[in-house]
Amino acid sequence: MIPPAEVFALCLPRSAPILGGAGEEGRCPSSMLTLFEYLAVIVSVVIGLGLTRILEGVGRVLEARARVQLYWVHLVFTGIVFLGHLLFWWLFWSSREVQAWSFFPFLFLLLQPIILYLLLVYASPTSPTEGR
Repeated sequence: MIPPAEVFALCLPRSAPILGGAGEEGRCPSSMLTLFEYLAVIVSVVIGLGLTRILEGVGRVLEARARVQLYWVHLVFTGIVFLGHLLFWWLFWSSREVQAWSFFPFLFLLLQPIILYLLLVYASPTSPTEGR
């Protein structure tokens, strides 16, 4: 169990935006999320979809490796997009200090993992038997 002093150290100051209602001074109810945590959920879902698409594509290619000819450009592209997803997720953590979020800057921020996902959809076939 975490001592109460450490729990309070993890809580944000009262001036920080909290969704779900206002808590008491020095209290951090577990049912309340900071705005960053709330927005990080949708970012993580989009990034998770992209990583799932990458791993699914690699699995399909490995499964059909006797029928499919690998092309190094596609492998490099897939690796770059994979790293792009990981880097975006890692660097998104630096946004935790933003106090005031609005819709359009967040939408602009969310466009990067969406574009990475759409690149994967475009670049990877649904079935490795579609071409060589």
